[in-house]
Amino acid sequence: MVLTVKWEEFKNETEAFKSIGNTIIDKYKSSRAENKLENLKEEKQSWEKSIISYVSKSFEPENRILVNEFKAQRGYSTGFN
Repeated sequence: MVLTVKWEEFKNETEAFKSIGNTIIDKYKSSRAENKLENLKEEKQSWEKSIISYVSKSFEPENRILVNEFKAQRGYSTGFN
């Protein structure tokens, strides 16, 4: 497995993803309304898809180990069915 982007770019991009994740958390931290929590779920899923896509495209051959590890860590319950 080989990183297909420069290390600095990969590092900066992962830091940006982390920052976006923290922004999403802060944005909805005190939300209790169902519609706000649904927005949180949608933003989180979009963020996760972006990360998974970036990581898979950054390695040759595609890094399924990191992708699967990230997917295994997913999961957030809004408390609503």
